[in-house]
Amino acid sequence: MCEFAALCLTMLCMATSAQAGLFGGKWWKEQAPGEPIAEAPMSLEKAQTDWEVGPGLSVADDGLLGRKVLEHSGGAAGFLRTRRAVQGPYDIAAVVRITEEKASHHGVTLACGVRGPSSAPEWDYALDATSSPTTGRFCLHLTPRMGTDANRAYQTARPPIEDPVRTRWPHGVTLSDRYKDISPTWDEAFRREIEEAMARIPRVHDTWFTLRIELRPDAVRLWKDGFLVAERCPPGRVSGDVGLWLRGNVRVAALWLSRPAQEPEGFCPVRIGDACNAGLATPAMPRAASARTRGQRAATARLGACPSFSPRETATPTTLTWARACSTTGTRRATSTRTTRGPSRARSTRCGFG
Repeated sequence: MCEFAALCLTMLCMATSAQAGLFGGKWWKEQAPGEPIAEAPMSLEKAQTDWEVGPGLSVADDGLLGRKVLEHSGGAAGFLRTRRAVQGPYDIAAVVRITEEKASHHGVTLACGVRGPSSAPEWDYALDATSSPTTGRFCLHLTPRMGTDANRAYQTARPPIEDPVRTRWPHGVTLSDRYKDISPTWDEAFRREIEEAMARIPRVHDTWFTLRIELRPDAVRLWKDGFLVAERCPPGRVSGDVGLWLRGNVRVAALWLSRPAQEPEGFCPVRIGDACNAGLATPAMPRAASARTRGQRAATARLGACPSFSPRETATPTTLTWARACSTTGTRRATSTRTTRGPSRARSTRCGFG
């Protein structure tokens, strides 16, 4: 009897393991791409069919991407705005590069729920990115906006517990290189390591990045690449157009709008590009626009049977985070976070699945 019970228990364990994919099967699920709504082509004539195109825009060849992009220059603010209102839920994303090398206040604004004239629009939510090339090698200011500027008085990063509207909404976030002033009194070996690492930081005008607004019935989230800038739960009523506003010298490689796909149950890979030290030279493009770039394929690896970003030597001491699977409720999270002291120690960080 005991032997029969042990046999049944063994068979049950093997069936559970096989279902989870532990014997060579695929135990995670790829997240399906969203349903495309609109995408701005890299041609002004074709873009005018679905988008309202503002002044100062032209088509240029980008040396970093090796293809044609939209370029804005001049004092007048340019824009790409949908010609019809869009109802949520949806994702709007733009791949941009601020090309100005000296002056500040050049930047972009990605907005949803846009109303009024394009020269002086009002929006429900927006994410503004402005570069400061004179402050170190990389300095990017991110400003989430909710309604008009008068609403900033009601934006708090830490609302009270009894507040029914949970708001994670900072006034601004600055992304910059860690060490702007390197002390000559540091240990020589450490100082040289930091100097060499800082010299490898890409300058802000040579960096492509992605801005994204994720509108859902329960929340609105504003992202820069894989970094969550701001979140508001619930989002309230959002209605109007969506668009991208450009100030100064800016290039646009992609602008698209899509419906979110249904999240798979169980485990799925997540983007942790800004949470680990696997910096990418080129941004992720929409599947409808192009396939993954060669640089991104080189920056991915497999740990066991799970695809993940491979750790590479970083330009600054950073925090390395590996993606782990989500729970059965569909939520996703990153786990096993460790802080590395320098670029030479990045390889020693271990993955924490389990």
